[in-house]
Amino acid sequence: QTDEAAGAEAVARRRAMAEAFGRGPGGSGASAFAPSVFKPDLLAFARQPKHRAFMGEVEAALDAFVESEKRSGELRPMTKPERAVVHEAAELYGISTASKGNEPRRYVHLYRTARTSWPAVRLTDACRVEAGAEPAPAQAAGWALPLLDVEVPRASVEQALSFLDLAFAAVILRARSDGGLPSGTIEFADEGSARRALAALGGGRRGQFRVGAPSWAAATRAAPAAPSASSAAAGP
Repeated sequence: QTDEAAGAEAVARRRAMAEAFGRGPGGSGASAFAPSVFKPDLLAFARQPKHRAFMGEVEAALDAFVESEKRSGELRPMTKPERAVVHEAAELYGISTASKGNEPRRYVHLYRTARTSWPAVRLTDACRVEAGAEPAPAQAAGWALPLLDVEVPRASVEQALSFLDLAFAAVILRARSDGGLPSGTIEFADEGSARRALAALGGGRRGQFRVGAPSWAAATRAAPAAPSASSAAAGP
């Protein structure tokens, strides 16, 4: 098999996996959950009308990098605020980044990793949600498990899930403004996957992360059966 054919197969596999989880180039869908993934100052930057074209440029470049077979690549020179946007957006694609060069020609270099793929949530999705919107129930953003007190990198969380043979769409971590341990979510493509993960993970993994109680688990828990008329009449 030629390198060209192998590369085409790899691209096809990434596309098929992304589509299976509702991901892929061009967008993933906006929900009220999306803004909670990003830092407020980054959202404020991206929501400004004068930055819309830039946001489209960044995500188009990241989409193209995911679909290519390149191990690394570079973007055009950008200002420091623009580079900050690229770094955070690239993290959701599983792309490692580093700023190189000197001002005013400093630019972002992209590096492919084992996690590189299309994201479950995009910055442009978050920008389409009205500022100040409350997060929607878990089902509106896909089935998700809350992650609390995360002590390890995202890659380690993903490895723990893979070791348990759990199918997941994305692991999203968010830094805390007070410097505490990060929190986040594990997103799933369907209810069955989410419930299997909840059963397998329980309260989390010691020394790695805790799993919070998802709202959908409480909402769908079977209610106790009401006593029948005959049993009520019979008494204790």
